[in-house]
Amino acid sequence: NQIEEGGCFPAHQPDSSIAYDSPSLAALIAEPSTKAIYVTSPGYVLMPRDFTWSSPLVRTTPLTIHGCHGTVLEMQYNWTVGSVHIQDTQLRVHNITLRNLKAMNRMFWPNMMALQVSTFHLVPYAASVVLQDVTLTTPDTRNVTGNLEFVSTIMPPDHQANTTYSLATPNQVVINHWYLTQAEWTCNDPSLVTQVRAPRNSSSFWRWDNVTVFFEPETRCNRLRGIKVLTGSQLRQLIEDPLIPVVEVGSNIKWNKNEWPAEAGGPFERPGLLHLNKSFTVVACHETPGQRYEVDFGDLGQVLFVFGRMTWLGDLRMTNP
Repeated sequence: NQIEEGGCFPAHQPDSSIAYDSPSLAALIAEPSTKAIYVTSPGYVLMPRDFTWSSPLVRTTPLTIHGCHGTVLEMQYNWTVGSVHIQDTQLRVHNITLRNLKAMNRMFWPNMMALQVSTFHLVPYAASVVLQDVTLTTPDTRNVTGNLEFVSTIMPPDHQANTTYSLATPNQVVINHWYLTQAEWTCNDPSLVTQVRAPRNSSSFWRWDNVTVFFEPETRCNRLRGIKVLTGSQLRQLIEDPLIPVVEVGSNIKWNKNEWPAEAGGPFERPGLLHLNKSFTVVACHETPGQRYEVDFGDLGQVLFVFGRMTWLGDLRMTNP
């Protein structure tokens, strides 16, 4: 394949492909012959239909995911938790910003630490993830600084010497290097009893090289924890998903007629009509007070039939219903 994205990606890379959106990224991760994936700038939102714990992507061959400067993957807090399983191989992530990470409890690893990206699950006991030249953003300040301090306290001196980080500002930590093995952690964590420790011969590890962590202070808008949607097709996809209760509109969106069937007089008149059988909320908070995101329904007519409850809240302007 010829890989060219504004001069950022090298050309003529064998076994490499560009991921243009969430579905193509998921498909390439699932393809074992792909050795490198290049994420297009400015990035995109990972969608639960593509990245879900109920049907995880299993990776058994080495893979590197590259980005350009400024490329951002919206990780959706923990909506994509455990959706990529790394099994007996290594995943490398390079030169990308992973945004909106949430902490979670993990067996055999430090608890409540967003540095261990919750989307990635290391299948015991021979998997690894390397983050290099990566920026992470999280609303949780305590889990990063607290875990770094805790690890440096309980780990042996040789581990402490190999862990370097600095608190650049109250809202930023720079990790120059940190190599954390599963065997070393479970042997030294006093909260784990012997019966639940990982095998000493486990070769699983996380490694962070030149990783910057930004803590995003809570504002009136980032208190929302719905799945972010940026397009009309994303909103339609999440309305159909029975597991999703709330979404957050993050830009002006429009439903296009070419993506929908013709208006119907009844809910079962033709295929493609949406049936909402759950409680579902659409919320929005514009970062600029007084501004609203526009939801343009494109004069579609009756194509969505609500049998449950649908609520629209916040900074929204709804047009052409």
